[in-house]
Amino acid sequence: MVRSAHREAMGYFEQALSALDHLPETRDTREQAIDLRFGLRNALMPLGEHGRIFGRLREAETLAQVLDDRRRLGQVSVYMTEYFRGRSNLDHAVESGQRALALATTLGDVGLQVMANHILGAVYHDRGDYRRAIDCLGWTVASLAGDLICERFGMAGLPAVLSRAYLSWALAELGAFAEGAARGDEGVRIAEATDHPFSRIWAYAGIGKLYLTKGDVNRSILLLERALGLCQVWDIPTLFSIVVQALGPAYALSGCVADAVPLLTQALEQAIATKR
Repeated sequence: MVRSAHREAMGYFEQALSALDHLPETRDTREQAIDLRFGLRNALMPLGEHGRIFGRLREAETLAQVLDDRRRLGQVSVYMTEYFRGRSNLDHAVESGQRALALATTLGDVGLQVMANHILGAVYHDRGDYRRAIDCLGWTVASLAGDLICERFGMAGLPAVLSRAYLSWALAELGAFAEGAARGDEGVRIAEATDHPFSRIWAYAGIGKLYLTKGDVNRSILLLERALGLCQVWDIPTLFSIVVQALGPAYALSGCVADAVPLLTQALEQAIATKR
């Protein structure tokens, strides 16, 4: 997972779950069964395996309810928020995200608060509620200092990077380009320092999309092409679509329509396939 080798990680998580079935059921093995499903979810997410994710999350939720484990129930709510968001069910995503944030706040669990604020901020961004998005994402950015910058908190990418990417987009939509670029540049520096491929893609896509919104097409293309190259090398389908959603229009605006059309067509076909 640290190397963004998601298909390999998926295989090992599945083998671990199969092995766990041969052990006696205790609280410890049930907790491990939940955590393995969370790990498997994080491997499946970048691969666009949404149907398999939902089933595993429901299993984790049932196990957490039996254990009355509120922290792990909060994690389920975070991951369900991302699932509903990926299915464009933003109303359910907001409900799930707010439930996760309330649980995290009650428990005083910083890691869970980071996860909940990040995903809820992303959902608000998708709804066009940019000020609420900035509140949630700004909290995450401000809370991740020192050693916490390099923590993933059970996410596929570094929340210190991902939250800065979304924050830069939300700020750009409000015309705050200088502040958005500053947050985006911070994300790039963090991602490059840790050399985490998934996070680097997000960082380049974040600042690249900001420059596209600003109208600086050439700079946008330079950054988005870096992100696309990493997507292809590391085989991360979900991020391919995110990058191409910005790179395709950037190519078109620069007059390179012949480059834009095949990329956008591939992204559309992939999006249709993963919605099934």
